[in-house]
Parts: sequence; structure tokens; C-alpha cells
Amino acid sequence: MKRTRGSGNMSCGTWARAIREGDVVFSSHDAGASDQHKSERLAMWGISLRTHDDVFATFLKYLQRRIRFLPWCDSIAPETDGEIKDTLLKMNSAGFLTINSQPAVDAAPSSHPVFGWGPRKGGFIFQKAYVEFFTAQDNLARIVKLCSERENLTYFAANAEDHFVTNCTSSRGTIAVTWGIFPGYEVVQPSIVDRGAFLLWKVRKQ
Repeated sequence: MKRTRGSGNMSCGTWARAIREGDVVFSSHDAGASDQHKSERLAMWGISLRTHDDVFATFLKYLQRRIRFLPWCDSIAPETDGEIKDTLLKMNSAGFLTINSQPAVDAAPSSHPVFGWGPRKGGFIFQKAYVEFFTAQDNLARIVKLCSERENLTYFAANAEDHFVTNCTSSRGTIAVTWGIFPGYEVVQPSIVDRGAFLLWKVRKQ
């Protein structure tokens, strides 16, 4: 895990909760908007969410920046979501309720206003496309089938009863999802994902 050293130089974005030195570091607000007044939350989310469509609509409003936060997202939707906003809107409308995501990035300069970060100038930033979401069991079955047909897709999934499934084999058990190349430095990997990290995030999101 020491290869994630230097993650403190990473810009704040959808991957602000990086793994550092073998520990998963969560912000004090990671449980989501716990310090907000109840009346303010009700005004944003609605007095009563009676149907699935009511819930879907609330997530869509967050992506459209019509509301400022969700229980799992304690700040306004990040700028990086703009790169994949149409896809996220379609996903949420279809019942895949996204709470964390990032687009693929291939050799963006480390000075990039949205994706840039790092210990020094002259670097290049790389990201794998990633999305974290809530969904129904039936949708999970569709995802598992799709991933079985496409070797470049990896998934981790768990439910409230701690049933866990993944197609991530031991040979690719730890996956770098954000990394940077800088002159005079080893490869910097501020964001990785593996089974242990996923299960820790899962507990926090319940």
C-alpha cells in the first residue's frame, strides 16, 4: 500500500477519500450531511419519498445541481461529473443510483484545471472509468452477465446481508484507478480499489 504515498497531493474530486499508507481515510462528513438541519434536508429531498421514481428523481436533481448534497455525497456534484453527466443521468433514470464516479482520463497534463494534481509540474494524469452506485438485485444480475462477456470490466458488489460477489481474481486483486507520471518520481497511485477497501466503503454507505 505504500505506493499510494503522496495521495495528499491529489486534488479534491470524486476520489477524495483515497487509501493512504494501508488505511482508508474518510472525511468527517463521510456519513453524509449529518450536520445539516433536518428542515433543510427535507426541503431538498422532499417530505416523503413514496415510490422508486421519487428516489430516482432526487438523485437526478443532485447530478443537475438542483440540490446540494445527498446522504452519501456531502458536497455539490463535482465538476468531473460533467465529463460523463449524460451517462450518469441515464444510469440514475434506469435505477442505478450513483454516488461516486470518474471518467477515463488518458495522459491529461498535471496542470489540468479539473483532473490535474501531483507533486510537481510536467506530469501526466491517468484514470480508469469508475462508478459506484446502489441498485436492485435484478440489475446486479444484468451487470454480472455483461461483465462475463467483457474482460475489461471489473465489478465488486455487496448487499446489506454481507453477500459479496466480484469477478476480480487474485491476479488483479488490487486495481489502480488513478495514477500519475512525474519527472524524477516513481509512478504515483493515489487511488486504488480492492476487496478490503470496497467492503469498508460499503459499511460506510449503508
